[in-house]
Amino acid sequence: MADSDEMDPVARIRLHLNEATSTAARGDYLEVNQLIDHLKGRLRDASDPESEWYASPWLHAQYRHTLALALYRLFKDKEAYDEIVRAQDLAGYAATGGVDCANLNARLESAKSTMEARLAGAPAVQEIFASTPHQGEDAQTGETRRASQDPSDPNSGTSLY
Repeated sequence: MADSDEMDPVARIRLHLNEATSTAARGDYLEVNQLIDHLKGRLRDASDPESEWYASPWLHAQYRHTLALALYRLFKDKEAYDEIVRAQDLAGYAATGGVDCANLNARLESAKSTMEARLAGAPAVQEIFASTPHQGEDAQTGETRRASQDPSDPNSGTSLY
């Protein structure tokens, strides 16, 4: 695989989101805690007009969603819920600009419902880790892409495009 510094920006973002979501879902405590610190650091500059986040509320929402998943995995507290609400606001804003956010909104709503149930004292009843942009959405535009359904294709169901 090519070094991530040699990849185009969209591919690098997809790779980073995939790795971050995988760590949030399966990493040990230390890895997830480091991921939380990393994501919070990357998101601090979201209001800076020079930031990659400023120009893409959809991308910003994706990172906030991943941060919420990591927070939920470790702490199952209100901070994770608040990140989901922020991500929903950003996805709504992106949708007003013509970006298709249906898949992202569905994942956010699922995560929000799970977190609300948990905060209300009910056990979490569903898995909130969902596909990341590389598995069905273009990381730059948010457009839904259809994965290969050919059973002989080793990447069936996980195609980038």
